[in-house]
Amino acid sequence: SSGINAEWAITAGDVTAVSPVRENAIFVPSPKPDFDEVLTFIDFLLEIVSFDYSTSVQALYLPSVLRAVVGYLQSTGSTLNMETLAHAIETCSNLLSRSQPTTLLSPSPTAKSTCPD
Repeated sequence: SSGINAEWAITAGDVTAVSPVRENAIFVPSPKPDFDEVLTFIDFLLEIVSFDYSTSVQALYLPSVLRAVVGYLQSTGSTLNMETLAHAIETCSNLLSRSQPTTLLSPSPTAKSTCPD
């Protein structure tokens, strides 16, 4: 083992990157990437990774990333500049086009039906 560890924590609207550190070294976190950098990273992954044969990625992970981006837009959209907002909308469109629609349309467990029985 080389003794190098790297960690990433991604939650809804929050990405924390931890720099690779050597064992017995002082822990130094990397600065948080801004939203536009996160969008660029998502775009990069969508371009280079083939999701054609991975239904779990299309059904679970891409919709989760889409929900995280949309959630961040809901909470901070009014403070973003137009370029970042346009980039976010384009990234959402790319995520939506690669996700399985049945997963995106299925109601969340907490959603209440508005249709009469």
